[in-house]
Amino acid sequence: MSRDDIRPGLRVISYRRRTMIAYAVIADKISIIGVFHGGRDYEAALQTEE
Repeated sequence: MSRDDIRPGLRVISYRRRTMIAYAVIADKISIIGVFHGGRDYEAALQTEE
């Protein structure tokens, strides 16, 4: 799922309902930005400072 509202190019996917994997596709590679478990507020952790 695209989450451009948090950070441009950010995508997240749920794994086993309790883990969120945040990643970005850059050129032809996938970069894992973070793995958040147990309801951690990944949105706040990934906000870009403006």
